[in-house]
Amino acid sequence: LAYTFIFLMCVVGNILVCFVVVKNRQMRTVTNMFLLNLAISDLLVGIFCMPTTLVDNLITGWPFDNTMCKMSGLVQGMSVSASVFTLVAIAVERFRCIVHPFRQKLTLRKALLTIAIIWVLALLIMCPAAITLT
Repeated sequence: LAYTFIFLMCVVGNILVCFVVVKNRQMRTVTNMFLLNLAISDLLVGIFCMPTTLVDNLITGWPFDNTMCKMSGLVQGMSVSASVFTLVAIAVERFRCIVHPFRQKLTLRKALLTIAIIWVLALLIMCPAAITLT
């Protein structure tokens, strides 16, 4: 019951964040783009990590085929990595704004480039694990 509640809160909360940022033009700031990316990666964690972890804990052994094992591991690792990298990007952006308030702020274009780099890095980091998972 608690697991279901956490899963639903994760999915509903992150979908709401995505909806608000995408639908409201004035919400498309650098920080909110990072928060949107964090919501997307956390949504992937909720959708892919939580159910497969639950199945893995309830059933002895992996009940799905090898391809599902590799894809599940890849998506889980990528989404967790993207979450962590996004938190780092938010921290760096906040640090720059506080410590260097008069320097040029991060543009929306550079923020989106940073988000793309985050996902590429997450994929590159998880490729070896996805190949070796069985």
